[in-house]
Amino acid sequence: MRVDGEYVLHAEPEQVWQLLLDPDALASCIPGGQELRLVAPDEYEATVKIGVPAVQGVYSGKVRIIDKNPPKSFRMEVEGRGRLGSINATGHLELAGTDDRTVITYSGDYRVAGLIAAVGQRLFEPMAQMLTSQFFGCMESKLAQS
Repeated sequence: MRVDGEYVLHAEPEQVWQLLLDPDALASCIPGGQELRLVAPDEYEATVKIGVPAVQGVYSGKVRIIDKNPPKSFRMEVEGRGRLGSINATGHLELAGTDDRTVITYSGDYRVAGLIAAVGQRLFEPMAQMLTSQFFGCMESKLAQS
């Protein structure tokens, strides 16, 4: 499955770049986030509680930031497993902007497997859009506080 979109944050690209890669900001803005630990440069272990109403669960996995081109773009790889299934995803973020705003264009592919895929497949696209909006909304709040 695929997710694509755009979000505007009201700060310069360098500031947005730093925030997007800040472990504390990520930990507090990832929807359902229970834990995020830096385990190697640009690699995190994460635990999140997420799902669709019929099959909600806790997933543990890794997030890797790759192909960094500061402050313009990076890719990420996500893998997670839980009692109800697994998810694997890749994403690409591009930042473009001026002194006071940054347009983030994002795209990604994800695969879910297990019971969560069988029961909740049709709900994943709207849920992915909602969670992405929550994440960037939280980031916008953090920028407004700085």
